[in-house]
Amino acid sequence: MFSHKIRKFALFSMLTGGFLFSFLAQAYEVYLEPGESRIINTQEIIDTVFVSSADIADYELVNDNSLVLYGRKEGRADFSVFDQSGRQIVQVSLVVNNLLGTVDKIIRGRIS
Repeated sequence: MFSHKIRKFALFSMLTGGFLFSFLAQAYEVYLEPGESRIINTQEIIDTVFVSSADIADYELVNDNSLVLYGRKEGRADFSVFDQSGRQIVQVSLVVNNLLGTVDKIIRGRIS
């Protein structure tokens, strides 16, 4: 009886966890060198973008579903992107660093 309750609870936890996870925003870290940029595409229409340190990195909207993040100088900036209903759809931590930007390119196979 006790193990049956544990299995039920585990199944419930997995299902609700998966359900909640599907509503979370995309979150990832991006490494760039100063002066570089990265395009971020979304399925949802972008309404609002917040940047934590505009002196480190900034953005430009390309269209309703895309924006370009670019590094200005070494440091870290966080970007939060929201859709028209105010739901966060993307969270990016942008690390602007000469060495880390180069290492990231090597790992991704962009340079050898």
